[in-house]
Amino acid sequence: MSQLINLAALGYTPYAYFSKVTIPHFQVNSVNDINFTLLLETGFKGGIFDKDNTLTKPYQHEVHPSIEENVRTAKNLFPHALLIDSNSAGTRDDPQYNEAKKIEDTLGIPVLHHVHKKPAGGKAIANHFKIDLSELSHYFMIGDRVLTDIAFGNRYGMLTILVNPFTQEGDLQAAAAVRRSEHRRLEQRLFRGERAPPHPLYQPDLCNNVIAYGRT
Repeated sequence: MSQLINLAALGYTPYAYFSKVTIPHFQVNSVNDINFTLLLETGFKGGIFDKDNTLTKPYQHEVHPSIEENVRTAKNLFPHALLIDSNSAGTRDDPQYNEAKKIEDTLGIPVLHHVHKKPAGGKAIANHFKIDLSELSHYFMIGDRVLTDIAFGNRYGMLTILVNPFTQEGDLQAAAAVRRSEHRRLEQRLFRGERAPPHPLYQPDLCNNVIAYGRT
């Protein structure tokens, strides 16, 4: 339950609720709708994934079978430039990083070891990739949570892609309730015509079968 205590998200929420950082550039059904080939051709250097309900079912270690092929494509295109940033595995909630090691062994993608949970922690990402913070604009962030994944990516200048969760089965009830609230708030803001922050590499066809909220 300790992963529910996310002071970074709690402290950032009042600002995020009234800023563009919680509006994704794309909202897609799943990772299958992301054109990783075009992301590479457009100039993106790599990307960050959330894990639960983005790559796997909640608290599972296997890539969801429905997205396995496209995840393999991403790994082939960005062989040394993908990273999992979880708010549980790889944090202080994960003693000796045992959970992170299991995920890395199963998914074949490194898990970030970090102190500050999303939407904080951009410096840890930059340090991992050995780049300046400003270079994160050449990276994409994919996740199912608005106030953590999307706010985090936009806060540090990344292209942000919101995916629908696979299932609520096995998920913490509190986390599922917060996610529903986030999505309702997002729908309200989109209905009013609000859009994602500008991104230098944005183009509307980077994802397929989607709703695009970015701007050229």
